[in-house]
Amino acid sequence: MKLISKQLYKAHKSAAKHKQQYHDLFENANDAIFIADVKTGKVVGCNKQAEILLGRSKKEIIGMDRIHLHPLERKAYYHKHFHDHVKMGKITELKKQYVVKKDGTLVPVLISSRVLKLRGKKVIQGIFRDISKKRS
Repeated sequence: MKLISKQLYKAHKSAAKHKQQYHDLFENANDAIFIADVKTGKVVGCNKQAEILLGRSKKEIIGMDRIHLHPLERKAYYHKHFHDHVKMGKITELKKQYVVKKDGTLVPVLISSRVLKLRGKKVIQGIFRDISKKRS
């Protein structure tokens, strides 16, 4: 019985280590990453770069409607693109789009997104690369 407990403990410890590694990779990515629920359009996750890009805290971003990431005058465009993307379910890339910072500043970004399942729910993962200045 001790051998089984020891094996379960090692397996649990290994799984926890891998989970932490993936969390660290997500949080420390060079680009902003947003996760939005496909049914509600609400942001359900983001990383540190997302906070920096928008000038908002994670607490402010999570629960936000994904449409508010972009200029409101382009609301119809982003709404249609989001729903078309969900239907197609493939990776899409958008060149030179804009996000709106908390202070209203527009930041040009490249967006790569894909539909995937996360904990049994369909979500869109959007990776936003700030192109406002060259990074070294």
